[in-house]
Amino acid sequence: MRRQPTQLSSMLRRARSSQSLLVGSVRTCYARLPPILGSAPCQRKRLRGWPFSATARHLRPTIMRLAYYFRKEIVESAETAQTHEQILDVLMRLSAEGRIAQCIAQDVDAAFPTRETEETLFARLREFAARHKVGLSRPFGSRRRGFCYLPPAFLLVFEEESLREVFPCRIGDDEVTPLEYLNRLAGGQPWTNRSSRGMAGKKHAALVAQIVANPDILEPGLRLRGNNVQVSQDFGELGYVDLIFQDSTGRPLLLEVKVDPSELDKAIGQILRHRHLFGQQNHIRSVRVGIACPYIPAHYDSICAPLGISRFRIPHDHPGPASEA
Repeated sequence: MRRQPTQLSSMLRRARSSQSLLVGSVRTCYARLPPILGSAPCQRKRLRGWPFSATARHLRPTIMRLAYYFRKEIVESAETAQTHEQILDVLMRLSAEGRIAQCIAQDVDAAFPTRETEETLFARLREFAARHKVGLSRPFGSRRRGFCYLPPAFLLVFEEESLREVFPCRIGDDEVTPLEYLNRLAGGQPWTNRSSRGMAGKKHAALVAQIVANPDILEPGLRLRGNNVQVSQDFGELGYVDLIFQDSTGRPLLLEVKVDPSELDKAIGQILRHRHLFGQQNHIRSVRVGIACPYIPAHYDSICAPLGISRFRIPHDHPGPASEA
């Protein structure tokens, strides 16, 4: 018999103990999480097929598995217990909506009982950090000693057998926590919106600053979410998006800014690549993209329109929006 959400909630809350817990399946076929996650026995429960909530209408369907690990002290401490409860609540909601294929919540010591199992995980994380260009050495150790420590709580995100994301992680100068990622995933919002320091030239920086100061010069209702944002799925796929906005309908808009029209061919290739990486990494199906330049020749309309690329002219002194698509 199919369990109701209230029963599922009580099941997740049993993750306070050191026993492991596994919930959620969106397909009749079922594949185990990679062996690196430990071999402790897990309970398995099946949920409904693939219902999307209204807030998730732009999400990309995927077979995603989440593994949440925690230490007993975070449950016993008043300061961290609330965050722990919030994480379990979001996991329950994602499972109930059929948004994830699998979810386990397990005590760290039960999942990785020996130094050998820890070292196996560290080796996997070390490889992941190098391929995806994200900072993991601090949350899982130190700069001097490298990977040597399992934090009080961490989250591993898998697609099929591939490790896709690890939290906490550092993007630029900021740390993304498990709860922050899960909240954005549950809300259908991108989590890769952290700004980082770029190495653009002065003219490019001036154009970006002009747009940031007044996004309405592009189109009304844009809200800035980040600039020079890193997107990456695997080795050789690293990219940086000049600007990320949320438009008036709630969709993300990725923008590539160029100083000269001679750079527009390059911009088209970059923004299409960024759309692919951003959509894959954030599990979002509907992503807008655009190119911005002080002058865009008319023939780019026929090039960009079939590809779904908006064109924005950056005015020197213009009170209204400068969208051309």
